[in-house]
Amino acid sequence: MKMSTDDVRAELGLEPGAEVVAYCHSGSRSAIAVQVLRALGYDGRNYVGSWHEWSRHDDLPVER
Repeated sequence: MKMSTDDVRAELGLEPGAEVVAYCHSGSRSAIAVQVLRALGYDGRNYVGSWHEWSRHDDLPVER
């Protein structure tokens, strides 16, 4: 199913220009997501260390 940019924005349910931080396991796939977010007008950011880095810190929150 092909979606328009307006459909994608509506599906995300975010305010225009909202800051969105993307992450994946290592930061590669989330980099692509950031490009899409920026093309849609959001302030897309990539957490480069992503889950691989975050999960190594016992003091950081994790939701299961």
